[in-house]
Amino acid sequence: MYDLARDTAYSLHINQEQALVRMVSLFEQFVHCWALNMCLAKLEAGETLSKRESELLAEMCPFAAKPLPNIKNVIKSFEAVQVALLKTPHRVRDPITRELLQGESSAELSAYAAILFWRDYRNLCIHQGGFVTQRFYALHSEFFAASVYPFTHLKLEVRKPLQIDDEIFNAISSAQYRAVGVMNATLEIISGGRRGHPEAPLPRTVARWDFEPRSNALIMDGDHELSRAWLDATGQREMARERGWRLDGLYQPYRY
Repeated sequence: MYDLARDTAYSLHINQEQALVRMVSLFEQFVHCWALNMCLAKLEAGETLSKRESELLAEMCPFAAKPLPNIKNVIKSFEAVQVALLKTPHRVRDPITRELLQGESSAELSAYAAILFWRDYRNLCIHQGGFVTQRFYALHSEFFAASVYPFTHLKLEVRKPLQIDDEIFNAISSAQYRAVGVMNATLEIISGGRRGHPEAPLPRTVARWDFEPRSNALIMDGDHELSRAWLDATGQREMARERGWRLDGLYQPYRY
């Protein structure tokens, strides 16, 4: 019975850890997709991309030699969104009163700080076996305490396993929800309503959904001409020939 209880507890921890990794990684995929939508919205509006936005697209090109940029570098490419996230609270409701948190937050307890923290938390699971390092504790112990307050049984301890608990998942989802709200609201404004909400490219008619709506394709009718051409194999070959790119062995990008 002891072996069964031990193995069950270990299996549960492994599954929880993998769920955490997947949850944070899915948000990272959302950030990359959102960034492409932001750039497409500007191109569709006839605007010129900033130097950093153009560099970001080059980094996200399937021909780039480097890995995809992390979420910190992506969000920094859109200064107005970064500023907004730095003022947005890292959770939806006050943990004691359950009232919606409104108004500006401090940068240290912002949605921006939270999504970067949970990315580092995920990376600790992947690269450090899920154990708290001295450096991680020094950098993040104060934010961790604030993010899981008032659940004081959840603590960071050096050389001890990371805490993985229902309240950890609640804290992650709350921070991601606040961040997504700010990012999609900005995208909706920049695109004139063509992007950033489930009914795009049609006008928004529903303020709140009672079910999870299906996401639209990243590239839609009427979008940037070269972006649409890239979806077709013939268009890919033509662009690759003009730019001297090699298509053989190319990792095919996600069809969002």
